[in-house]
Amino acid sequence: MKTKIRDILSIAIFFILIIVAILAVRPAYTGLLDHMTDSAREVKAGIEEKFSLKISYKKLSPSILSSVNIREVTLFTTEGKKIASINKIRLDYRLLKLLKGDFANGFKNLVVDGADVSGSELVSLFTGREKKPEEPEKKSKESGRSLNLNFLNADIPLSILFKNISVTYRVKEVSSNLSIRKMDVD
Repeated sequence: MKTKIRDILSIAIFFILIIVAILAVRPAYTGLLDHMTDSAREVKAGIEEKFSLKISYKKLSPSILSSVNIREVTLFTTEGKKIASINKIRLDYRLLKLLKGDFANGFKNLVVDGADVSGSELVSLFTGREKKPEEPEKKSKESGRSLNLNFLNADIPLSILFKNISVTYRVKEVSSNLSIRKMDVD
């Protein structure tokens, strides 16, 4: 009889601890979500300003201990032309290092999964001007169409994994498609 009461009491205490833990984590999760949303807005504004892009996303969902997931991200030119649509972006991090302020080692990896990219719009963005269909091809080096990729010369402190990427490039009647199943950038 005493063991039955003790078992019931143990189970009740266990459930009370679970409820208390959930109630304690909920405000922290809400605070983290608010902070992540504000940070995402700041990063979005910085990218939009630096690269002359517009970015939209449907859902931002942080995991309190390990990662942030962003779903249905779309990149547009300032004129409104769609450059890319990405199904999911996941940023994995080390919470303790970030809390200590070690941002260089706080992020583990970035996963970009399921993207459709318009190579034509991407090239137009990096060459600095739109190419009009009626313009004749200029072959000289002084045509003003140099590809500026200086931003790629940066030290990236995390591993980047691209999965299920499709890049389509169209010029007049010619179309090409590049599919990337998996590509790691370290």
